[in-house]
Amino acid sequence: NVARVQLSIFQPTGQVNTAVSNLTLTFATPLDDATFSLDDLSLTGPSGAVPLASLVKLSTYLYRVDLSPAATEDGQYTFILGTNVLTEAGNPPAGPYTNRFTIDRTAPAAPALTSHLTAPATNNIQTTTPTLVGTREADTAVWINGVQRVGLGEGTWSWGLTLTQGVNVVSCWAVDRAGNISATNQALFFVDSVAPVVST
Repeated sequence: NVARVQLSIFQPTGQVNTAVSNLTLTFATPLDDATFSLDDLSLTGPSGAVPLASLVKLSTYLYRVDLSPAATEDGQYTFILGTNVLTEAGNPPAGPYTNRFTIDRTAPAAPALTSHLTAPATNNIQTTTPTLVGTREADTAVWINGVQRVGLGEGTWSWGLTLTQGVNVVSCWAVDRAGNISATNQALFFVDSVAPVVST
């Protein structure tokens, strides 16, 4: 088999919540560096072509592409590696390589509570195990008191709480796929599930 140019790892990937100042490319075989330049690369974002400032070889297989200025606009970006680059043995890629990533720096809305009142109101209940029910923005997970309790999804969510007698504070927030964190919604509970003792 002919060892062709193969881009085995491309970063960033998926969704990121920070500005992107560079791309890293890891190849499966060593390249003929005389055939590899910025002319072989392109990056397109939501508003069109993104300027590529420099191409830096970091090791035999690893290269860095610097962006100037950094990409900051929310939306999808498409990277293309062309077919003019060759391996040290003189073999081209089988075709153009395309990779995509998305910049998302916008925090989601806080998850809404539909089963109970939110602070500053207090929910007076007679059970230590109420179930929170609410709604959320699409592609978000729900965190409750610092722990992810509901995985990524959309629409209605629910989680069973374990409370103690007296005052309890429950904090809920959402985290989207890119890692952006919403504002916090709080629910206050006063639990009294102990029947009074009647003295005779």
